[in-house]
Amino acid sequence: YLHPSVQVKTILSAIEKYNGITIDGKERLAYSKNLGPIIPLVSKNGDEILNEAEALRFTANSTNFKNQIYGVLGRGNIIKDPHEIAYGSCTTKFNKTDLSVHITIKPSNGTGAYGYFTHRPPEWGDPKEMHIMLTELDGNSEIVKSTILGTSYNVELVGSTGDGVNVYRFNFVPLDITYPLIENTEILLHYEDPAGEIYISNPYSTPLTVNIWANWTDCAFPTRFPVAPNLPDISQGDFILALMSMNGLFAYADKDSPNTIKLISIDDIIANVQNNDIIDWSDRVILNDFHRVDMPDASIFTIDDLAQSNILDYDNDDDVKTDTYGTITIRNENIEKETELVSLPFSASENATTDGVNCAVVPIYEDNGKGGANYSECSPRILSGRGAFMSGIARCIGVFDPWMKFGGEEGIVKTRYASYQKVVDRLRIITIRAKLTALDLYNLDYTKPVYIAQFGQIFAIYSVETGENDICDCQLLKLKVDGVVAATYYLRLDGKNEDSQWVAEADGINGTAYAITSNGTPYIVDYDSRLYVDLYEEDGDLYLSIYAPENAGTEEINYNPVILGIQENDAVRRQVAVSQKAKSA
Repeated sequence: YLHPSVQVKTILSAIEKYNGITIDGKERLAYSKNLGPIIPLVSKNGDEILNEAEALRFTANSTNFKNQIYGVLGRGNIIKDPHEIAYGSCTTKFNKTDLSVHITIKPSNGTGAYGYFTHRPPEWGDPKEMHIMLTELDGNSEIVKSTILGTSYNVELVGSTGDGVNVYRFNFVPLDITYPLIENTEILLHYEDPAGEIYISNPYSTPLTVNIWANWTDCAFPTRFPVAPNLPDISQGDFILALMSMNGLFAYADKDSPNTIKLISIDDIIANVQNNDIIDWSDRVILNDFHRVDMPDASIFTIDDLAQSNILDYDNDDDVKTDTYGTITIRNENIEKETELVSLPFSASENATTDGVNCAVVPIYEDNGKGGANYSECSPRILSGRGAFMSGIARCIGVFDPWMKFGGEEGIVKTRYASYQKVVDRLRIITIRAKLTALDLYNLDYTKPVYIAQFGQIFAIYSVETGENDICDCQLLKLKVDGVVAATYYLRLDGKNEDSQWVAEADGINGTAYAITSNGTPYIVDYDSRLYVDLYEEDGDLYLSIYAPENAGTEEINYNPVILGIQENDAVRRQVAVSQKAKSA
């Protein structure tokens, strides 16, 4: 019982395309130490487009077996007994409850639907009309019900094959119907005259074109699995907000592009402080009502929705026993004691080892004791993708890693909200009036901290409200910058602070591995999907491994590079250019 998963970066790209927007730095939302986060598809909803794509087209003298739909139309000249289903009928069998089948009969050309059949006329003469019949059979091939789907408006004699066998053409109005079925029903689609004789198309003449497909409410295995109907029932905005919460990021608009969403973290602002990338607003501050520039117009020591204890966690299912919550604390007795700051629309997951592979348990099936499984949909999940070899084949599995918890030394609060915690712990937001020109506002960059000499302090821009005569009301967040982040980040491959290049052998057996050293948190930014790429730890050291599949061709292959980055500073990256020799010249 397998369900696919979708990479978060794929969903984000689809959101961008659908809405005509750009998420600047979206790889920061799709962070994972290994192959990037993935969303398991825990439901099994059907899809109208894919249902129709699974349709069988039945024409004369053709046989087509595909998934659970199979059938034959046109192998003999006449079937006299409806119980004889060995040949001649359009046959489909379904093993689903509350199912319907969709049938269309289209014209071969022109405006009418028509087909041919051969027949030795009985003693009462030529057939005068033909019925398209749908017959339902049970598991023992006994007729449950027969239904006339359509009746010809004309049957005409058009020729003879000799030996008294005539060729007839029958005409129908095109059909497009949906017919309900019961569980474990086999259906026959055939042509029958009023006397009860069943015919099939002449294999040497133009037949009707018959399409038949299931109207699956649920996805019936095995079949192509529709992705979109099985994504979590979460709005696109809430999905992006959840990823922002997992990575300590906030969004703001791009002044040059209204369709671009930019991402920012407190770490970004602190990094600019460390790099002395600061804007001086000292000469823009306007006297307050007391005619003093050494004190702000107002100060506040809390932000709406923040409490002394701010809980961040998943919306966990009952089967999750591990504590996954984290807490951001504020030492301010004048605010609420506790609040739920973040509740992700995902559940965490427990891990278990199955067939030697440790991966996340997503409980959607359970043994029914009869050799099968009962299905029940669980809450949406988010997992870290990881490479693994299963049965000698490179696979991607999902794991709920320790870093995905909000709490703990490796958790999200300690690694993604460390600077945020230090800033809000002694929170102070001041309000000043500043004279900002149109050019100042145009160049406003929320990642750049501002310095005000009158206060002798550095602030982050919290909000700017424009007014008349270029006078703006500005709220500024006091920054506590000491010891928040390292001043300079590095990322080295095999001890080298430079990019690398790897030439793979054609057989694809031997890979390569680079030892990674960094004072940040390395992760795989991007790689060619044809490659097998992974980050793994061994004896406390971190390695980047790359494998290429076999190149059996005669041309060298150049892959897209493997790009490695660190979460704390997106500008620090290393890449490995990958090419592969040809097997034969």
